[in-house]
Amino acid sequence: MVRLRRGVRLSPLPERLPDEVVRPLLDAVEGLAIGGDGLHVGDAVIPRARLVQGRHLAAGSRYRVELPEREGGDGGVVEITVGSWDRARRIRLDGTFELDGHAATSSLEADLTGRRIRTVRVAGGYRATKGRLRSLRRASWEGEATLGARGEMPELSARVRHRFGVVTAGVEGDGGRRRWKGRVVARGSGRGVLRPFAAVGLLVARRRLRSGFAEAVDDFATRWNETVPGLAERDLHAPAVPLRHEVAVRGVSREWADAFVAGLRAAVERLEFKRGRLVRDGGTSDDVRLLAGKHLASGARYRLATVHENPVEATVTAWDTGRARVEFRTDDGRATGWFELRDGKLRVEWRSGPAGDWAELADVTGELDADLHGWASGAPVVRTVTHAFGTETLSLSCAPGEAGWTVAFTETQEPRDWLHPLYTVATAFIPLGDTFAESVEAAGERWDGALDEAADDPAGAAARLVDAVLLHGLLEDFPLLRAAREHDEKVPLGGMDP
Repeated sequence: MVRLRRGVRLSPLPERLPDEVVRPLLDAVEGLAIGGDGLHVGDAVIPRARLVQGRHLAAGSRYRVELPEREGGDGGVVEITVGSWDRARRIRLDGTFELDGHAATSSLEADLTGRRIRTVRVAGGYRATKGRLRSLRRASWEGEATLGARGEMPELSARVRHRFGVVTAGVEGDGGRRRWKGRVVARGSGRGVLRPFAAVGLLVARRRLRSGFAEAVDDFATRWNETVPGLAERDLHAPAVPLRHEVAVRGVSREWADAFVAGLRAAVERLEFKRGRLVRDGGTSDDVRLLAGKHLASGARYRLATVHENPVEATVTAWDTGRARVEFRTDDGRATGWFELRDGKLRVEWRSGPAGDWAELADVTGELDADLHGWASGAPVVRTVTHAFGTETLSLSCAPGEAGWTVAFTETQEPRDWLHPLYTVATAFIPLGDTFAESVEAAGERWDGALDEAADDPAGAAARLVDAVLLHGLLEDFPLLRAAREHDEKVPLGGMDP
């Protein structure tokens, strides 16, 4: 058996913080329009989230949520029962979750005084219901936080149990120094026939386990103590601070950019079709088919089998010298939209999300604006995405640098009002700035790598990009930012991972 213990000193949470975070969440729950027919969202109804017993939030009311299906199986079922909902005294909720081979239970109880949280208790368990070694794939947990009256030091405790060990954590006031004293204890051992093997393994790895355990606890305490004091004066409803990072990349001339845009049009216009199939490498391809009309004539309709995980149908609504516009939708209806290029200005709008009952709540809409001629002069590229939890805006602006361009990436997150305090607190603990900067640097490296092969041939680079879109699934993964991957050097200019 091995026993690990570590104690730390922690800055106390501001007294107002728990209530400021939880209050808008409870307001949002109380404001839900949900009944026996489902959850009402605007003019739509989601029947898979419904009230199956009682009145909304009355004692004894019960809710059933059938989550969206996953590939190869269902999405699981959540049932929630309200034991009590009185924001002046007590809130109690009990829940169950079932998914193919997995089951979990949970309970939450909060005591309140004058709509302020005094005590919170949570408990739950998990067990595997299918597969081998089910007896080892189970755990339970419990926790309690006593916040006390104004000015009193809180106490927190948590425990997680598994057949191979127990982890406990606790926080209590440290006298008059207005600090918290925290402790974490982990105890591990084997069970049954595995006990001798576990004992040998724990003995061999004891020193490494102690070192890693202490480092993990200390890192958490350091991050906590760096972050929490600043929350005392922070307005949890203030607009989010944008993330910003600049990267130096190779630049191209206005003439090169114009040639690249012209090359895109020319590559599309050169496409040939025989009996409705794209002519490619001496034969024809079923991956790109002309279903109706003449190539690029208004009303021409295409089926693109590989640009996305689901086949895409594209319809040309305009294609002339000054303007090109194409509308698209996937076969399953999960993505629709259009793009338009007019006098060097690109506009894209799209909607994506699961088809069926969850569409209204899980829909994501987006738009992108880019001035392809004015980009190098500072006109930004702006992408805005809106979803159920808020809006994300990413802006890219370019300025001349010492040996090329300096591109500034700015990302702003605006969560919904009811989520704003929780988002502010959560992101204070997460080093989003470092992750964002790494993604920007990776994007810059991919641009420079792609430009190495395209610098002397913008028209050829444009043609390769068209091929990548039509025949190699380029649009399947088209974020502006993400971590670099091993084969990114194979991606054509302007593209991402196929």
